[in-house]
Amino acid sequence: MTYYLFKLRFLAPVHFGDSVSAVSLSTSQMTFCADRLFSALCQVAARRDPEGPAKLADMVRAGKLKFSDAFPWKEENLYLPRPCLEAKTIREGDASDRKIMKKVEYLPLKQYQAFLQSLNGGAPVDPKTLLVRFGQGTVVTRASVAEGEDTVPYAVGQFTFDGNSGLYFFAGVEDAHEKDMLCDLIRQIGYGGIGGKVSSGYGNFTVEQVCPVDEMGDGQAGVLESLDDPKADFWISLTASLPQDEELDSVLDGALYQLIRRGGFVQTTGLTGPGKKREQFFLKAGSTFHKTYRGDIFDVAPAGCPHPVYRYAVPIFLGVNSTWMTMG
Repeated sequence: MTYYLFKLRFLAPVHFGDSVSAVSLSTSQMTFCADRLFSALCQVAARRDPEGPAKLADMVRAGKLKFSDAFPWKEENLYLPRPCLEAKTIREGDASDRKIMKKVEYLPLKQYQAFLQSLNGGAPVDPKTLLVRFGQGTVVTRASVAEGEDTVPYAVGQFTFDGNSGLYFFAGVEDAHEKDMLCDLIRQIGYGGIGGKVSSGYGNFTVEQVCPVDEMGDGQAGVLESLDDPKADFWISLTASLPQDEELDSVLDGALYQLIRRGGFVQTTGLTGPGKKREQFFLKAGSTFHKTYRGDIFDVAPAGCPHPVYRYAVPIFLGVNSTWMTMG
């Protein structure tokens, strides 16, 4: 499998609803999970071929197509989710530095190994170099106007990227034909937007770069050469995902992980009203494991939906070798 980096530049604010359903409209995350991307791919594919979503799901199940979540980039730097790892040594340090470190969600790729080494007793990483601005989250007020009824205001959370920032994700494909097909679908998503409130102009993007991971320069390819490395000592998930039932017990043994709720609504003409997708809890990107897992594609269609609704839950892992933790 060949892994590609897809770098996106957003032309408008984005609305990626919080996983907590009660505040999903009034808040917005900066990034999105792979299941959101796959859902958007299915919607575009369905407009071309009614069997398009099923074909994409079959490719995933056959191991021919994989995705990471979306992560931020700034200027020439890529960022990965901070891993769920415990420091082996307790440092005496500035309390303000510890407070800053708690806020760090993403690590620059160029400092990723240094951060892992710092957890293992190596030289500490200055947290002030890790807390980076990618844009600004705001809340705007909009109005719902129904004929013959009073105007009802409501709040929408949005995130606007700075001009030198955006999101990227990794995609694994088996051959060049699948890569070209994927590029075409993703560009089509960019025209219509990804996330919530796209009918209001949110989420439009252009694909700024598509690059094989092993051809990335400037010192960033080294870490990424370990994507899905089967010989690693442990693995960091880069995808919010879920093991199959028979995998679950062995995968969670010794794992350090966080959970993230996955819900949402179905966008289809086959339902008379809004239909809620089946709710699930995934293992969040950044979770660490001593064993990899395949994951799956789940049908989360609500009752009465005339077609399957696929939720992507297959991970890409970053393999970590013990030498990463001790070198330098």
